[in-house]
Amino acid sequence: MLQTTCLKFVQKSGPKVPPSPECCAAVKALSGASVPCVCQYLGSPAARENVSLEKVFFITKQCGVTIPANCGGESAY
Repeated sequence: MLQTTCLKFVQKSGPKVPPSPECCAAVKALSGASVPCVCQYLGSPAARENVSLEKVFFITKQCGVTIPANCGGESAY
């Protein structure tokens, strides 16, 4: 659900735009146990080819969700 709902907001191509309410709902639905798994995936070569970590940090902040600053192997700061 997270990938299909939010992919267009985190793809490297395209502008940085605020996420949809559906994307925020999917982001908020992540339980604490799922966050390390998502962060590990974001650090994988396959994800890094298509996903902008800058946009990942942007949408989580827009949705009011905190993820580790080094999620995906890159710092948000």
